[in-house]
Amino acid sequence: MIGDDELNRLLIIGNGFDLACNLESSYDSFFNYRFHQLFGEKGFNHVYDKITSVLESESSIFQERPFPIRNSVIQELKSDLLGDPNLWDIFFILAKKNLSNGGGSKWSDVESTIFGIISIVLVNDRANTLFSFKSKISESNFIKYIKWLSYYSDGTKEKVAQFLLNELKKFEEVFATYISSLVANNIYKDNAKTLLKELCRVSDPQDPDKTENLNVISFNYSLNELFGIQFSSEVERVNSNFRLDSWSNVHGVANFNDGRTKSQINIKHHIAQSHELPRPIFGIDGYDRNNNKMIQDDRLIFTKSYRVIDNKISSIRNFDNFLLDLPNIDVITIMGHSLDAADYSYFETIFDRCNLSSDESSVKIEFYYYEGNDIKNESKNIFRQKALQKVIRLLNSYGESLNVEHGYNLVSKLNFEGRFAFRPNPRLSMREINYESYGAN
Repeated sequence: MIGDDELNRLLIIGNGFDLACNLESSYDSFFNYRFHQLFGEKGFNHVYDKITSVLESESSIFQERPFPIRNSVIQELKSDLLGDPNLWDIFFILAKKNLSNGGGSKWSDVESTIFGIISIVLVNDRANTLFSFKSKISESNFIKYIKWLSYYSDGTKEKVAQFLLNELKKFEEVFATYISSLVANNIYKDNAKTLLKELCRVSDPQDPDKTENLNVISFNYSLNELFGIQFSSEVERVNSNFRLDSWSNVHGVANFNDGRTKSQINIKHHIAQSHELPRPIFGIDGYDRNNNKMIQDDRLIFTKSYRVIDNKISSIRNFDNFLLDLPNIDVITIMGHSLDAADYSYFETIFDRCNLSSDESSVKIEFYYYEGNDIKNESKNIFRQKALQKVIRLLNSYGESLNVEHGYNLVSKLNFEGRFAFRPNPRLSMREINYESYGAN
C-alpha cells in the first residue's frame, strides 16, 4: 500500500464478467452463430455428410498418392454453403459429430479441442487419452479425417504445424468479428460500467475519503483499453477519488483492426500510428498434462506463452511499469474467470509480484462466483461448491510452487489472516442467461 488514504485494486476478469453483462460470448453461442452463418437452413447433418462424402470418395486416390484433400472439401462446401469455411471450421464440425461430452470437456471448448487435434496430428498421441468419443467408429473416423485434412505436401511436422497455425489465425479472425459485433451494443457497455462500479464499490465505497486506483487485467477479447479510458472519465466526473491506472488484455482484442481504437490507444502510449493492435489468440497450456511434461515439440507454437509473445500483445501495455506497480496492490479481485489449469502460470506471476504469500503481506484476495439462476438454496450451493473447489485448487497449486514451508497452508493462512473473501456475483437487472460454461476466459 502506498498510503492509508489510497486503495490499489487489481481486477482480473474472465468471460463470466461478459456473460454477467448479457454478452453472448460463450463458445457455444459463437458456434451457433458460426454454423448458422455457414449452413443457413441446410442443417448440420447435411454439411457433415457433404464433408465425409468428399473425403471417402477421394480416399483411395489420397492413400495411393497423398494430396491436399482439404482443398476438395472446402471447394465443395463453398459451392453449397452460404459462408466461406476454413479448415478449423471443418475440424470443429467433425468434433461436434464425433466427440461426446465425457471427461469434463466439450467439443466446443475451443482450446481443449485445439490441443487434442494438434496432439493427434503432430505427436501421434492416442486420441482416447485426449477426447471422449461417441463410439469406436466415431473415434476411428475422427482420427482418420483429421489426419487426412492436415496433410501438407512438404511432409515435415514443423511445416504442418505452421500451416495449421496459419489456418487457426483465420478462425480466430472469424471469432474476433463475432465478438466485435456483440460489443457494439451500447446496452452491454452500460452493463459493463455498472458491474465495474459494483466490483470497485464506486457507488458505495467502504471509505469515501479513500482514493481507489484500479488496474484491470482482462482475459476477454471484448472490452479494451479505450473502453477503460471512457469508463474512467465518466466515473471521475462524479467521483474524484477514482482513477484507472491501467487496462491490459491478456490474449488480444476483438476489434484489433478498428482504426479509431488503434489510433487512440497508440496516442495514449506514444506509439506510432502504424503500430497494430494485437489480434485475439487461442492458445494451449504449455504443460502437457497427459504426459506430465512441458511441451517442447512442434506444438510449442500453439502454446499461450509463445503466441502472446509472437503476437506482441504486451507491446501496448506499458507492461514494465505495470509489473513494478503490482507490489503496491492492496486487493486482488477476480470475477468470471474459469480458473483452469492452463492459466495458472498467469496467476502465479501475479501472486508473486503482489507478494500474496509473504508473512509481511496485507494483500487481500476476493473471488466472485456465479451462483446460478435457480432460487433454490440447494442449486445455489452446488454452484458455490464447484466454484470454491476451483479457487482452492488454484491457491493450492500456487502454494505448492512456493519454496516456503507455509506454502502448503496458503488457503488457511489467507483465511485466518482475514485476507480471503468468496462472494456471489453482484446482481444486475437483466434477463437471465446460461453461464454454465465460461468458455473463453
